[in-house]
Amino acid sequence: MFEKFVAKRYIKSKRRLSFITIISRVSTLGVSVGVAALIVVMAVFNGFGSLAKKLMLSAEPHLQIKFVSSPIKSELSKIKNFLNNNSEVDYYYKFVEGKVILGSKRQFKILTLKGIESKVFNSKKFGLKKYLTNTLITDKRGVLISLSNAVKLNARLGDEIKMTTFQSLEKSAVMLAPPKVADLRLTAIFSTPNNELNANYVFANIDDVKFLFDRKNRLSGIDVFLKDYKIASALKTKLEQLGSNNLRIVTWEDNHKRLLNMMKLERFFAFLLLSLIIFVAGFNILSSLTMSVTVKQKDIAVMRAFGVTQKSVKRIFLFEGLMIGIKGTFWGFVIGIAIYFAQYYFKIYPLDATKYVVDALPVKLDLFDLVATLVVSLAFSVFAGVYPAKQAVKLNIIDAIKWE
Repeated sequence: MFEKFVAKRYIKSKRRLSFITIISRVSTLGVSVGVAALIVVMAVFNGFGSLAKKLMLSAEPHLQIKFVSSPIKSELSKIKNFLNNNSEVDYYYKFVEGKVILGSKRQFKILTLKGIESKVFNSKKFGLKKYLTNTLITDKRGVLISLSNAVKLNARLGDEIKMTTFQSLEKSAVMLAPPKVADLRLTAIFSTPNNELNANYVFANIDDVKFLFDRKNRLSGIDVFLKDYKIASALKTKLEQLGSNNLRIVTWEDNHKRLLNMMKLERFFAFLLLSLIIFVAGFNILSSLTMSVTVKQKDIAVMRAFGVTQKSVKRIFLFEGLMIGIKGTFWGFVIGIAIYFAQYYFKIYPLDATKYVVDALPVKLDLFDLVATLVVSLAFSVFAGVYPAKQAVKLNIIDAIKWE
């Protein structure tokens, strides 16, 4: 193509006014730096986002069905049939929960007690199972407590943990009778990456919890774990279509909505601010092409005199901007992806594993970010050539070559 050939010759030309060539190279470097910075920073944001989601879902259900009041048999059966027939559901279990006062060796703490079916504790799929640090095999009724809470309660494996509820204390005060107390054995200690779970929850068999809360047939809800956590919102919509007013369905995204929205906002503004580097490089391209129009007036006039159309002249300068952008974008991608792989495989930026949950800065490439970076970079480069191209076609041919 004629326009592409001339544009390439103009970019590589060093015969006159080498300063233009220098500005072009600076523009290329600016685009490369901007693109590389965008790729690396967005990879870091994605890495931290992925890590945050992993920590959130370490032992937390992807979807939780809570009952406003005790569900009737037909309602519970309807929900179970739906979950059993949905191929996206990995497993689920019923639970009962409420606030309790725990006591051990004159140490007391208020926590949320969650009762789970005994078969779930023995299941390999139970998310909490892989985070157990110590376990004790015993025939006695057991309770699972986080490592941090076990330290605060000064409790060890095998110790007796006494539990009571606020309702039981209230009844005992009114009726002048001893409160209902459950004596459970500390049979397991867990430590998950989810600090909220560690700090607030304790687990026991559902029958023991029902006894403590006087809930023989009442359930608090159902925890649902999916094969793909990303479809939690879609499954929530389907469950809501069952038409029951007794259900309150909450996904993991609902529980962490504020944090997830903040992370999205940070990613957006990081992308916007780093795009300014490419925007500035685009101004450098505009400057070099505008100077090139001034210097190449006679060349443009001669081409026009030989029959080159205004459209072709305009394309020449648009191609110049695009070619500078393509070159800068290519090297930016090479540098950015090289830094990504260096961090991913060789951990060139390590972190202190004693202070953080990971030993290196987490990174993750996302195809959408790469495409967005490519589009922004090339768009700025093309737009940088619009003004010089318009100036070139406005050139008066007679005035430019009349003294030649």
